[in-house]
Amino acid sequence: STPFLSLDDLVAYTWATHEIELTESARERLAQLEVPVTTGVPFVVCVGATRIYSGAFWVSYSSMSYDGIVIDTLPAQAGFPTLRIQLGYPESPELFAGTDLRADPRIQQSLQAAGVLR
Repeated sequence: STPFLSLDDLVAYTWATHEIELTESARERLAQLEVPVTTGVPFVVCVGATRIYSGAFWVSYSSMSYDGIVIDTLPAQAGFPTLRIQLGYPESPELFAGTDLRADPRIQQSLQAAGVLR
């Protein structure tokens, strides 16, 4: 019912690379998220109440692979404000299973309307 990250937490979203720059408070919140190294923490990207795609917060020191969409939380823990929404962990088009919905036009329109789209 309450999003972990929302449009208010985004400074910028680079559409070509699916990189998100977070506010400092959002980066700190993400850095404190406890992510199990074997399962990750699931998330869903929504536009309004419409669910667009799901994925998992992951940590790049995990030895477990994941075939979905991933946001690695380790850069946030290291203090970097920019993260990438990537295909699989480790990132690999061959490992990724499913449909890449990161470029859904509803997401692009929402980001554009919020003024954070690059």
